[in-house]
Amino acid sequence: MAIEVVGAHPATQKERLVPWCPALNVDDRYPPTLLIHGDDDTDVPHEQSRQMSDSLARSGIPHELLIVHGGSHGFDSQHDDPQTKTALEKSAHFIHHFVDRAAPR
Repeated sequence: MAIEVVGAHPATQKERLVPWCPALNVDDRYPPTLLIHGDDDTDVPHEQSRQMSDSLARSGIPHELLIVHGGSHGFDSQHDDPQTKTALEKSAHFIHHFVDRAAPR
């Protein structure tokens, strides 16, 4: 996939992929971030969200990581699933919290 998107091979041209890797580009200007990832995602390994969470923590960025156990890449289409409902509720709370803090007074 990296070859098609960036034109670089991950095994031989890792340095060309760095600008495309969010976990390697976190600094103190990064916004508060909510990561929600299914641990049964076959498109994007959930370990990438864990790596991003670690990078955000090292930089002191407010963030939250929610792993949806058994969740696939499109887990949020399962509206009746309790984990989906929890993820959506946490999303709303996270956004509300940070939008209220950022709003001009």
